[in-house]
Amino acid sequence: MRKTIYIGTSAKEAVDSIMNSLNKKDKREVKMEIFEDIVAEEICNLENHYKKLEELSAIKLIPDCYKINETMESLVQIKYYKKYPNLIWKYPWLGRFCGKTVYMFSSNNSCLYIGSSNNIRQRLKEHLFMYKPNKSFMYINQCVEPNMNFTITLWGFTNFLESETSDFLEKLENILWKYYNPIYG
Repeated sequence: MRKTIYIGTSAKEAVDSIMNSLNKKDKREVKMEIFEDIVAEEICNLENHYKKLEELSAIKLIPDCYKINETMESLVQIKYYKKYPNLIWKYPWLGRFCGKTVYMFSSNNSCLYIGSSNNIRQRLKEHLFMYKPNKSFMYINQCVEPNMNFTITLWGFTNFLESETSDFLEKLENILWKYYNPIYG
């Protein structure tokens, strides 16, 4: 049951024209056809979105995220390697963080520090154990009591930002910095 619609007619006018020319039974059938078309289109859209999500997850567009919950007392008791505690001995997954990483030190629901590094294992030694002391550096052992719990949250962006430059990592750090407003920078 199709009716010819002339060019220049608005969509609403065209639908009204068709619906006015139909009896009750035909109107119900047309409404059902429209409803079925809408549902079919939505299912197709959902399937397309699902396929895109599958493709994106295969490409690894979600950064790795890990946490270390410790006290300074417990960290210095970890097995040593070349004069410093070997964090990889206690946290083997840390060995996979070999590239672009954004990290955050926090304690008692307060953000202490946010930083980024292309060598997170060395950077953690610098922050935690004063490896290669530098006056402009934040040393967590000077900010927390030895028995106070603190958390180091690490976001590994190596796979996520393979081809991006380090300024992109710095921008991510700045976004976190604005959001968390760390006490020590």
